[in-house]
Amino acid sequence: MLNEDAKNAYICANMKPLAPTVRLCQAKHHRAISFVCYVTVGCSSLPVCKNAFMKLHAISGGKVRFEQLSSGRTAPRPSARGKHNNRFNRCPEDMASNVKEHIRMFPTEESHYSRTCNPNRKYLSPELTVSKMYMLYKSWCQDNNTRAVSDRT
Repeated sequence: MLNEDAKNAYICANMKPLAPTVRLCQAKHHRAISFVCYVTVGCSSLPVCKNAFMKLHAISGGKVRFEQLSSGRTAPRPSARGKHNNRFNRCPEDMASNVKEHIRMFPTEESHYSRTCNPNRKYLSPELTVSKMYMLYKSWCQDNNTRAVSDRT
């Protein structure tokens, strides 16, 4: 399975820029560049229309519309998905580890029903609810002089 950058590079390699052959005199905006799409069959590359290229590769029109290539680049830019650092609401690692440590302090029990199937699986007491655990967590944080996360976190 190809990642997003490899897919874009493959699609880019199968599209060749071409100067437009027809220009209308009354048109307000002229297309600066066109693309011819190719499909490799055996050892030869065959030109196909844009719709056939999209259907053969199961992609949408946005993938075929490379503004980067029309601006003169030879290959598409690497994908920047998920590469930003603006996670303002992310819980810091030390606070998350405090929550995990507090949860591990609760006594665990073996399951009565799935003991043979899952011998290593442990369960918390059925009397514990999330709200009870959070109240105990808040008091534990006050005792340890640490800042508590919200109940939603």
